[in-house]
Amino acid sequence: MDDGRLDYRAKSHYAYHISTDSFTELEVKRLERLLLRRFGIAAKTYMSLCRGKRYPKLYIGKEGRDAFCTTIAPYILHCFEYKTPPQQMYTVTPQRLHAERQPFVSESVG
Repeated sequence: MDDGRLDYRAKSHYAYHISTDSFTELEVKRLERLLLRRFGIAAKTYMSLCRGKRYPKLYIGKEGRDAFCTTIAPYILHCFEYKTPPQQMYTVTPQRLHAERQPFVSESVG
């Protein structure tokens, strides 16, 4: 579950970068198509440079991030909730590990 990161900038944007370094570029592009077809999550494959070698990574930006958040919300462990955008889960920013949890979009409020 901890194989990626959230690029979040308050009042600017947020996007997800999924670390797919162990996969080939072709396999990551296949995952990109599968996410779109099965879950409606728009993603892009890009090549990241690390120590002189290029690795494929999956980028989920503005076009796919809401569908991604809704899809994964039921499976997020509490210890990884800090990897979700604060406006959807928390009342405080940026050190949100011990913040009071707010209902996520897919949770019912009652």
